[in-house]
Amino acid sequence: MIFIRIIRNYFFKLGHLVCARTVKNFAKSEQFISKPGPRSIGNISLADKICDGKLFVFGNIFELGDKVIWDHSLSSIENYEELHGFPWLDDLAARGDKAAVEIVQKWVFSWIEKYGSGSGPGWTPRLTSRRLIRLIHHEDTILNGLSEKYITTYFKSIYKHANFISKRFYKTDKLTMNFEAIVGVIYCGLYIDGFERFITVGTEHLSRECRDKIDEDGGILSRNPEELLEIFMYLVWVAHGLHEADWTPSQAHIETINSIAPALRHLRHVDGNLCRFNGSCVKYPGDLDRYLFLSGNKKKTTEILKMGYARMEGGRTSIIQDAGRLPNIPYSNLSHASVLGFELTHGRQPLIVNCGSGVNFGRDWHKAGRATQSHSIFCLKGKSSAKLLKSLSRGSAMGDFLTQGPTEVTVNKSRVAGGTALTVSHNAYANKYGVILERKLELSDNGDSLIGQDQIEPLSTLGKSKEISVYGIEYEVRFHLHPEVTAQILDDDTVQMNSKYSGTWILEAFDLAPRFHPSYYFSEGHASPIPAQQVIFSARLNDFLKQVRWSLQKSYDIET
Repeated sequence: MIFIRIIRNYFFKLGHLVCARTVKNFAKSEQFISKPGPRSIGNISLADKICDGKLFVFGNIFELGDKVIWDHSLSSIENYEELHGFPWLDDLAARGDKAAVEIVQKWVFSWIEKYGSGSGPGWTPRLTSRRLIRLIHHEDTILNGLSEKYITTYFKSIYKHANFISKRFYKTDKLTMNFEAIVGVIYCGLYIDGFERFITVGTEHLSRECRDKIDEDGGILSRNPEELLEIFMYLVWVAHGLHEADWTPSQAHIETINSIAPALRHLRHVDGNLCRFNGSCVKYPGDLDRYLFLSGNKKKTTEILKMGYARMEGGRTSIIQDAGRLPNIPYSNLSHASVLGFELTHGRQPLIVNCGSGVNFGRDWHKAGRATQSHSIFCLKGKSSAKLLKSLSRGSAMGDFLTQGPTEVTVNKSRVAGGTALTVSHNAYANKYGVILERKLELSDNGDSLIGQDQIEPLSTLGKSKEISVYGIEYEVRFHLHPEVTAQILDDDTVQMNSKYSGTWILEAFDLAPRFHPSYYFSEGHASPIPAQQVIFSARLNDFLKQVRWSLQKSYDIET
C-alpha cells in the first residue's frame, strides 16, 4: 500500500514537471473578468522585517541585501518550496507602502523570469494554486505604476498558471487535502477569461472533497484547528466569488461551511484566537471572527467534543482541552502528544498555554513542540504519551508521524455547584507502565476559579507483579505560562502570576512545592521561539499519593 502510494506520487510529480514545461502562456485577455480584491491578508510585522532586509524562513534568517529571495541558495532549507506559494506576498501587500510594493514587484517578476517557464519546485497543483490565488488577489499591488510590458508579462504568467491548474488540479494523493488546488481551478473559471467552463468542473470536485474530507461535525482527520480554518477560508472565498458571478454554491459546499463554523467557535478562545494543538500556531490572528461573520452562520455547538477537543467557558475565561485520540498515521505529521493538555485564556490574555507548533523554526523545534512535556499537561515524568515514527520521506521532520498514542479516551462533562466539571482519562501509558491517567477540571461560572485533580490509577487487571511495579513511578503536572505572564514563588509555596490584561492569579498544589523550568513559545512573525517559563509539580506514586490536587484562582487583593 505504502509502496504503491510512493510510485503513484512519483508519477504525479513527473507529470507535473512535463506539464509545467509544455503548457502555453498565451494571454487571451490582459484584464480579469472581475476583481475579488485582496481577500488573503498577511502579517505586517513579517513585512516590516522583509523591508528591513531580513527574511525569516523556517528557522533561518536571510540577510537579503540587494538580492531578491530567488538569488539566494534555498534548497538546503526544510520546506523551502513553500516560498513558491508566495505567502510573503500577503504580508507585503498588507503593509502596502512604497517600499513593500517595490519588493513585491521585484520578487514576483524575478520569479516569473527564473521559474515562469515551468522550472523549479513550485509547479505542483497545491503551490501553483496558492501562487495563482495570491497573484489574483493582489493584482493592483503587483501592477501598481508599471508599464504595459510588465502587464503583458504578468497576464502571460497568469494564463500559464491557469492552463497548468486546469490540467493537473486533480492529480494528487487521495489521502491528502486538495482544497487549495480545487479552489485554484474555480478561481480560473471565475476571474480568467476563457476558463469559465472550469467553474462547473471545479465546483463538482469541491463538493466531492467536502463530502470526503470533512466529517458531519465539521472536523478533519488531522485535528489541526489552523488547517480547518484555512479550509473554511477557501470555502468562504469561493462561496462569495460564486455569488458575485451569479452562480449558486453546491449544497455540499454550503453544508460544509455550516458544519465547520460551529466547530471553529468551539475551538476559539475568548480572545478570538484558535487553540494551539496539533500543528495550530495562530497564523491568522483576527481572521477567525472575520470569516465566521462572512460565512453568515451564527450557530454554536452544544456537543462536549468537536474534533476531539473539549471546551469550558465561565465569565471571561475559556478552557480548551485535548480529549481525543491521535489522528490516523497518514494525517499525524503535524500532530502532538497532547492528550489531557489544556489552555486557559482570560479576556485578552492567554495565561496557561501550550508551546505551539515549531514547524516554522526548523526540525529540532518542530520535534520539541510535539512532545508531551511541551504542553500544560499531566503525564509520567520524562515519558511521552506517543512516539514518533520515521516516514519514508527523507530529510524533513514534516514527514515524521505520531503513533502508539491512547486507544481509549473517555470524556465526561457535567454541571456542579457553581460551575462546570470536565473529566478526561486515557490509557496511553497502560501497556508499558500499567497506569491510567485522569484529569478533572472544575471551572466556576464567573471564570475566576479553576480546580484541578490529576489522578494516576494502577491497572489491577494486569496482574499482581505488574501492579506492584508501578509504585515509584514519577509523574508531574506542568503549566506553561504565556511570555507576557510574569510569575514568582511565594513563601507559602504558591505561585503568583501577574499579567497586564488579566490581573493576578494564584496557582498552588496541595502538599507539593512548585519549581520553575525554562519554556518556549512559538509565535508567527518571530525569528526564534520566545523564551517563557513553566511551573512544574512533581510526585511519586505510592499508596498514599495517587493524585495531585491544585487550584488556579484570580486574586483581587493584590495590585499588579
